[in-house]
Amino acid sequence: MDPQRPEDFGYVILSSMIASLFTFVAVIGLTWLTANDVRENRFTIAQLLVAVGRCFPPMFIATVGWFILFFIGLLFLFVPGIIVMVWYAFFPAFIVIERKDVLTAFSDSYRLVKGRFFHVLGMSLAVTLPAFAIVMLMQLGATTPLSMFIVLVVTSTIMFYPQVMFTVFFLNVRIIWKLPEEREGVASETGQAGSGPPPLEPFPSESPSP
Repeated sequence: MDPQRPEDFGYVILSSMIASLFTFVAVIGLTWLTANDVRENRFTIAQLLVAVGRCFPPMFIATVGWFILFFIGLLFLFVPGIIVMVWYAFFPAFIVIERKDVLTAFSDSYRLVKGRFFHVLGMSLAVTLPAFAIVMLMQLGATTPLSMFIVLVVTSTIMFYPQVMFTVFFLNVRIIWKLPEEREGVASETGQAGSGPPPLEPFPSESPSP
């Protein structure tokens, strides 16, 4: 396959756009489904579709912003890119699960990770590196448009695993790790700092528009 040939180049662009759209929808859907499943909430397909539609615009904007920051960080000796990746690792979960806007999702992710950088880095590497290794090996063998399309579909499916695992990780740590204002709220309610976090709020239901 030669990307310089117009027909091959067009295929690469089209397939990349389709894959990106599929990835956005899949990340939102998987995050929402995983959160509801872990919390044993009942849901319908209509609620899932409403959640995807509601979260798609902020997720798109946030992901583009994240990629820009990540790429700029990689240009500066690679390490800043890794820092960006870890600081803002939870922004998808904050947007989908806690319904935060883009800026608040980035801010809350940074504040939640602060002081726990290597914990989040270790979990990120543990759930993503095996999947990325498989994806890279499969992409090396894709030489024709058809094989590239098949690999694109398979690798996109493989990347569902890290998303599901990281959502479960977020739900678990969110019970213990609290934002500063949440810790202050617990202290003011109990009269004692550090007496334990309050129970996690029930996951809000999605109501399809009439």
